[in-house]
Amino acid sequence: MTRLLPGSGRYALAMVLAAGLVLAWPAAMAGAHTQLLQGSPGPGQQAGGTVDFLDLIFVDPVTDVSLVLQDPNGDLVGGEMVVSDGQIIRYEMPALTVPGRYIVRYNMISFDGDSTESAYFFTYEPEATQPARLGDAELPPAEGNGTTILVAAVSVVVGIGLIGLVLLFLSRLERNRAEGQEQSSARS
Repeated sequence: MTRLLPGSGRYALAMVLAAGLVLAWPAAMAGAHTQLLQGSPGPGQQAGGTVDFLDLIFVDPVTDVSLVLQDPNGDLVGGEMVVSDGQIIRYEMPALTVPGRYIVRYNMISFDGDSTESAYFFTYEPEATQPARLGDAELPPAEGNGTTILVAAVSVVVGIGLIGLVLLFLSRLERNRAEGQEQSSARS
C-alpha cells in the first residue's frame, strides 16, 4: 500500500486540495443569497398590451424590498409596492407607453440578513403578448432558506476534491507499478 509522505509533491497536492475544501465551506455559505425565480414581465422577455405591473417571485423569502423601473429614455417609472411579503413582490404602476428596453432594479434583504442588489431588463413592444400576473398558486415552497443552494455548492466542491484525491491515488499506484516492473526487468 502506498502512502503520501511529507515533503513529496503528492503530499503537497493533497494538502492543497484539503485546504481548498476547508476554505470553500465559508465561501459557499456567503454565496447562498436568494435569487429571482420568476418575473412578469421577466428577464429578457418581450412584453406588450397593457403592462401596468411587475410581479417578482424569489426562491426564498425576502424583506425590505425596494424596486425601481427605468424606461428606455432613462426616466424612472413611478409606482408603488402593493405586496412585499415573503417570496412575492408586486409593483403597480401606470401602463407603459414608451416602446423599448426597461430596466428593473431591486434591492432586498435576503433570508441570511445580507443586502442583495440586482437588475434585469425586459422590452416593451405594444403589439407583443401581454405578460400574465403571477398568482399565489404559482408560488413554490421556500427552499429551506437557501440550504439547497448551499448543499449543492458544498457537494460540488467536495466532489471535485474527492475526484482529485482519487486521481492522485491512482497516479501514485500507477507509478509504483511502473517502478516495480522496472525492478523486475532489471533482475532478469
